[in-house]
Amino acid sequence: MFMGEWRNWYTRTTQNRVPLRIEGSIPSSPTKIMKTWNNIKRLVFISRPAGWLPFACPYIAGVILAEADWNFITWLGAFFCTFPMGIVVFGLNDIADKKSDVINSRKGGAAGAIVNNSETKLLVYASLVVSVLFEAVYITTGHYLTALWTLGILVFAYTYSVPPIRLKTRPILDGFSNGLWGLFILMSGFTASIVGLRAFYPHWRLVFLAVLTGMVFHVLFTVADYEVDKKVGDTTIAVYLGKIKTLILCELIFIADLFLTRHSSAGLRAFFLLCALTTLAMMRRPTPRFTYRATGILVLLMPVLFAYLVLKTY
Repeated sequence: MFMGEWRNWYTRTTQNRVPLRIEGSIPSSPTKIMKTWNNIKRLVFISRPAGWLPFACPYIAGVILAEADWNFITWLGAFFCTFPMGIVVFGLNDIADKKSDVINSRKGGAAGAIVNNSETKLLVYASLVVSVLFEAVYITTGHYLTALWTLGILVFAYTYSVPPIRLKTRPILDGFSNGLWGLFILMSGFTASIVGLRAFYPHWRLVFLAVLTGMVFHVLFTVADYEVDKKVGDTTIAVYLGKIKTLILCELIFIADLFLTRHSSAGLRAFFLLCALTTLAMMRRPTPRFTYRATGILVLLMPVLFAYLVLKTY
């Protein structure tokens, strides 16, 4: 039944696909090169380059907290959190969200691509190649724990977007699953230097902080997409609770983040205080444009904050 749902979904997304070339023609080498180059550029765009640094921050934090050496595997993991992870997570999401993305005014730019039916096969193949390649490297080099946490990221990408599970349309679970995604990224960095199954874990406060922070930023973006998701029938947490109640939940989460970081750097506490104050401003003006821009600015501040914390530590 599960595989049947997957086949039906894949068939629907690839129907009426425009052929990549005219039947019977033989593309010349320059044409093949140009087509390959265009496909690469398109995949990079779909992977959300603006999010590469923010998404890599939890991974790098994990490596630093574990006091791991920067070797081939740790650098490979950092790279995975940029373009490769973006292709898997956002590629599958853009395929599944084609209906809503078409009417979403912020799609088609840095906030995400509008995927054509002709691109579905390319994205599915690219996601499979990325998944198999990185898992194979981790397993063959004995980094089983990193392989496990990376598998968690891949499972999240599938279950969040693709029917029949599609956690995006299951209120509360949509936010919590994104929190787990943040935790998986952190733990893949934390275990990147461990060969075999020797396990140790970060402090429980860091675990909660990773989950809550990953969750709250996703929830803020669902507020920005409230009108579009409601129109197409996607019951996200914002659609389920309403804008104001969802923003109140985000405010409470940021207060919890402030509590968890009360003994941490002043810069980290200042960041979460800024997030809390910005959320209050969103309550006064919960328009799609303002909530999206305000949330985007907070996300882009993460690498700046992270660089400050690293420089201060070292």
